[in-house]
Amino acid sequence: MRRVRLPTTRGRTSGASHAAIATRAVIAISVMCFFVNACGGTGASDRLKAAYRFVDGSERAEMTVDYGAGPFQPGRAARTGRLATVSFPEASINDETRFVLGAPAQSLVANVDDVPVSDRGIVQITLRFPPRLASANRMLLLPAIKKNKSWQPLPQQRVNLSGTGTSRMNFTIQGLENETGKKHSFAVDAYSIDWGPEVSYQTRDVAVGEDARLEFGYGVLEPAWDQGPVTFAISACVDSNCEELFSYKSDPTNAIDRRWRDATCDLGRFAGKNVRFLFETRHQPAAANSFSLPVWANPTVYVPASAEDDRPTVILLSIDTLRADHLSVYGHEHETSPFIDRTFGEGGTVFENPVSAASNTSPSHMSIFTGLQPSEHGIQTGLERLPIWMHPLAEPLRAAGIETGAVTENGWLSVRHGFGRGFNVYAENKSPNIMAPTGQVDVTFRRASEWLAQNANKHFFLFLHTFQVHDPYAPPLKYRDLFVERNGETVGDSAERHLREVVAYDQEIRYTDDQLDLLFRTLRANNLDKNTIFIITSDHGEAFLEHGFVRHSAHLYQEVTHVPLLFWGPGVPRGRRLDNLVGHIDLAPTIFDILGIEQPFNMTGRSLLPLLTNDGTKDFEDRPHYSESWSKHAMNHNYLLSRFGVPAFGVRFGDLKLARYKNPDGSFRYEAYDLSVDPDEKNNLFGTSQDPTEKLRKLIDSYEQRTRDTSDKLRRESGNLSGPAKPEKLKLDPAQEEKLRALGYLN
Repeated sequence: MRRVRLPTTRGRTSGASHAAIATRAVIAISVMCFFVNACGGTGASDRLKAAYRFVDGSERAEMTVDYGAGPFQPGRAARTGRLATVSFPEASINDETRFVLGAPAQSLVANVDDVPVSDRGIVQITLRFPPRLASANRMLLLPAIKKNKSWQPLPQQRVNLSGTGTSRMNFTIQGLENETGKKHSFAVDAYSIDWGPEVSYQTRDVAVGEDARLEFGYGVLEPAWDQGPVTFAISACVDSNCEELFSYKSDPTNAIDRRWRDATCDLGRFAGKNVRFLFETRHQPAAANSFSLPVWANPTVYVPASAEDDRPTVILLSIDTLRADHLSVYGHEHETSPFIDRTFGEGGTVFENPVSAASNTSPSHMSIFTGLQPSEHGIQTGLERLPIWMHPLAEPLRAAGIETGAVTENGWLSVRHGFGRGFNVYAENKSPNIMAPTGQVDVTFRRASEWLAQNANKHFFLFLHTFQVHDPYAPPLKYRDLFVERNGETVGDSAERHLREVVAYDQEIRYTDDQLDLLFRTLRANNLDKNTIFIITSDHGEAFLEHGFVRHSAHLYQEVTHVPLLFWGPGVPRGRRLDNLVGHIDLAPTIFDILGIEQPFNMTGRSLLPLLTNDGTKDFEDRPHYSESWSKHAMNHNYLLSRFGVPAFGVRFGDLKLARYKNPDGSFRYEAYDLSVDPDEKNNLFGTSQDPTEKLRKLIDSYEQRTRDTSDKLRRESGNLSGPAKPEKLKLDPAQEEKLRALGYLN
């Protein structure tokens, strides 16, 4: 494989610097209350790579497991290929999902609407269990009711199924006397609670190299927080001799243990030996019938990386709903992004003409992750789950030894829909409290800083996503005097709503810019600025009545489809601006190319590395770029919803742009623009003598069939024909629904 990467002109970090990084990382994490327990030395001081990841299917297949409730017979892993992580066990604590050695079976087993409450205050619903839960002997049920558009928990219940293998059961909820005669929505989450008080995982013998270390996380899942403390212990065994490396008694009645805890063990004394590791938990029941749900996250043996491997790390930041022309680096009249201007505008490369793959969050982000158009990967409305035969960005990176992490703000980027695939850590801020000027980008970047400090001595890929500039616009108080002058007038409280909103939107951008400045201080503090490629983009923009609409959704005008794309880091040309037409689909191929990793399939997008490394752009052929909309509504000037037919498609080639919208009768309406003379899209040329878009119409009219053919071809080439051909549709879970309602999607 040809390996092309950005030149590391700023040099690699020295071993001494890495020692300082490790020291600062532990200090920073302790200060931030992100617990790291070192259990014997600091390990290697150089950059690390993963030698054994015990959560991987190949390692778990050779593991001896005892769940304390009879012998465990592991089922066959799904045939998903060497890259796939979809069959890995995973667990979530405080909205942070990680791969684990084993997890109790858990599923949302009911999510039903308009269920009547009887005159006795009783509701009966049918629970449907997936195979893993159907074989449980004991189950914990966590019901919830939706009242006044808000989900509220109801008392937990335990049921004994005796391993009957039943796939469904009738479930009765009582105590609803105040709701008689009403209809409500109900959801029920279920956990298997069959594990005994002692659970153990024993690995195969693995060869431990020089300066190796074992890193891992551990914790107790929330339903068991009041069920009694759990002791986590690890032993290293050479032949028949076992030595305890680690022990910690976790008591989740204390806040310190109601989250993932992380630890590192030095393995230097085992260098050159074959070692098997024993991970054990011992539960101290709070009562006779107590249960526990302990989990081990991502236990991995790390060794020093090759000195020749000087690939950069990569951070990709998506600032949701950020239109390009409201950044001052793109020429906005107000200084909304001074840090981005200095760092990325003067110190990096700005792409002038990026095209959004869609006007909605989910399809655009999955295009970023897969290098495919929404109609090719199948994530269109946000309710679909990515097929198992498709490998998003993080899976091939992880398989190549890159440490993968993500900090997001939930909404449309839920783990359930496949966005967490390949990420060792996928943290979601599910809080629906987005009206406060805290709890979004500041929390996201703070968690990112913690992750960076912990992983500063590894090759990594970190994905960040924030809804901060998304409506409802609520900038902090100290920003609310900024940018109020518009067209020579002050926008006050009595101004039209869209004017007040666009001012607040710009203030949110400035706040986010300041928070990004703080995040870069973490990069510098850990010497990560020397070897990190940082990329900024957005999924789509936002409208403020430029064409009679506000927000984003069904329409495909420039205010929604023109997004920012900026690169910064070693080898990235400084102060360079490129006017090539590029898109979301080009990001995954570019990141693979930067890291010298082969694409998992033939992506529609194209690597932008030639544009970032060559002085000229003549060899980079222009291509048509497409945008899609799968929204049935757009918000008009009265802030009411106008219906649109779906799907709508747009295509841009050079300065020519054509959009096709579906009419109620199934016919199509077209809009054509020449952006070189009409950048604001005010003069629709379609059907006129000046219409230059005949070739674009042929492209857009054949688009659906061409993308369908591409998707079918990729599936055949994957060799995995056992799963569904199309993405499975899911219903929103309660937490995701709460977040989306706060963001205005469900109102």
